[in-house]
Amino acid sequence: MLFEKKVLQIYLKPHSSEKTSDVLEKNNTYVFKVKKNVTKKEIFLMSKKIFMVDIQKINTTIVKGKRKKKYKYPKKDYKKVYLTLKKGQTINFTSHTN
Repeated sequence: MLFEKKVLQIYLKPHSSEKTSDVLEKNNTYVFKVKKNVTKKEIFLMSKKIFMVDIQKINTTIVKGKRKKKYKYPKKDYKKVYLTLKKGQTINFTSHTN
């Protein structure tokens, strides 16, 4: 139960855009939005347990929040994680257990 709560706090959502779709097709790399204070080691351990895949490489980047004209404050910064999986590995987002 504690593990599930920690996982839900770390992973915010999958990040999807045209660029991430291209990266997925070419390099078998998935992109996720995570909390800013999470380390690569935590991401590695959680990803291995949640998705049950072999991870080849993890890259992280911090994205600065954009400032919009009509709002006083900018959006919050967040961290993007690029999970490169070994050949033949995939992450299935639609599977669930009954």
